[in-house]
Amino acid sequence: MKAKCTHSDAAADEDVIPDQYPMVSREQECGMLDVFLERSLGGAPQAKASAGGCLYVSGGPGTGKTCSVRAAVAAWRHTHPDTEVLTVNCMQLSQRSPAGLLKRLAELSKQRHGTEPGARLPPSGAGLVTGVAASISRLGASVVVIADEVDQILASRSNHKVGGPASLEELVSLTKVPGSAPIALIAIANAVDLLKRGARPVTCKTQCESLLFEAYTAPQLKAILTTRFDRAGELGALAAKALGPVGAELRVRQVASRSGDCRQVVSYFEQALFEAMAATKASDEPGAEGEKAVPKMSVQPKRTLNDPLAQVKGLPLEQQMLLVVLASTNGDAMKLPEICKEYKDLCRRLKQDGSLAHKDQVSAALDALEQRGLISLKTLRTTGSPGARRGVRRLPSNPQPSAPMCIAELSVPCKAVRNSLKAASPLLEKLLE
Repeated sequence: MKAKCTHSDAAADEDVIPDQYPMVSREQECGMLDVFLERSLGGAPQAKASAGGCLYVSGGPGTGKTCSVRAAVAAWRHTHPDTEVLTVNCMQLSQRSPAGLLKRLAELSKQRHGTEPGARLPPSGAGLVTGVAASISRLGASVVVIADEVDQILASRSNHKVGGPASLEELVSLTKVPGSAPIALIAIANAVDLLKRGARPVTCKTQCESLLFEAYTAPQLKAILTTRFDRAGELGALAAKALGPVGAELRVRQVASRSGDCRQVVSYFEQALFEAMAATKASDEPGAEGEKAVPKMSVQPKRTLNDPLAQVKGLPLEQQMLLVVLASTNGDAMKLPEICKEYKDLCRRLKQDGSLAHKDQVSAALDALEQRGLISLKTLRTTGSPGARRGVRRLPSNPQPSAPMCIAELSVPCKAVRNSLKAASPLLEKLLE
């Protein structure tokens, strides 16, 4: 059973351990997570007096942060079933602040141990932290708190006041309340500099450890792809044969050079497996002769999955937002700079991290959408030789050839994309009305 990396408050997947742990190509990071949990929670009853701990897990999109954290916590619970887990995605908070996260943790705790809301907690400050710690402590001998997308609730400015409403220190203090059960707080985010923000960053850094997930390298991505093919059995072997060693090598190197986003390789694997399933089904039909058909795949397959629109709901938010941008043009193609600009404006409207609008990040997300069959990418060149292919134009006043321009457009009907986005998220539905 694979680990589920959903973005929700639900705890249904807390005990789901992946087929292989530590996670492939994240063995070192998983080992550090194991050490953190052991040090913070302890393995024996007499360790209840341990101080708990805070770990800030950072890294770019698609680097395996959330999957590794969930897998490590599930592995811990397998040997320590008395440990309770609270999971919150900060992007879903109605009040996006450390106080809002603390209040949500209090709500989840009370729901878990079945008590009424009771006395109202203070709006912020030490009283709020103490009250939340007391509520969490009622869950069990030790508790793990996973706060995903935590950079969404903290100030982006480097000079915000430490201890104020947008400070990481308010969250770190949750693990330091005297008399509470050991609490291991794992904060996950894309931003790598949160521990350096504030007027007294050293204070926060000494109370909160950090773990950086670097972008996957080509050998790491290849190991992930190979492992997935192996686990898929006969069907995986058929898909790997169709892809071929050269195709696999080219694909992982391309992803590694552009973004290191593991999700693109996983999407590539899913497409290869889907085509292998289709070929196997065709060979099993009445009248089919000979050996099982081997699907033909290009190095960069363009064929879509069974229903690309069915994938919209499960896409990461940044990819859904890019679809919103492309759908706003009624199907017209957009150049990469235009997409980045519109995406940045959308981030501002939704109060998202505008740093994700960087050209490389957007390009990686667009590539993932293309692999899922939702968009198509083209390259427009502004110069060329006399023998250049049709559609290439020259700028005679500039002797130096300019860089290729990436253009994206929807591969599916614009109206269908808009309807799928509306069904996927109430937040996106408001934007598209």
